[in-house]
Amino acid sequence: MQLLINIVNLLFNICYYLIIADIIVSWVPDLQRTRPAEIVHLFTEPVLAPLRRLIPLPGVDISPILAIIILQVIQRFLINLLLQAGNV
Repeated sequence: MQLLINIVNLLFNICYYLIIADIIVSWVPDLQRTRPAEIVHLFTEPVLAPLRRLIPLPGVDISPILAIIILQVIQRFLINLLLQAGNV
């Protein structure tokens, strides 16, 4: 069970780092046209785009913050579920 918890944590940590990388890339226009930035955007856009449509704020993009908060809630829920399943 601990292995499964570690895998879940690793996957969510990768998501967090990708979102943070996407934030940094968005601040540096020259980085936006690089292949690594395109790959990061490919993974983060399916998560961030719906949040941008949900809460459109002109000039301010809070979708990464919302995505991280939502991912943390899901991560905690999954970990608790796995811990409870392991105790049964």
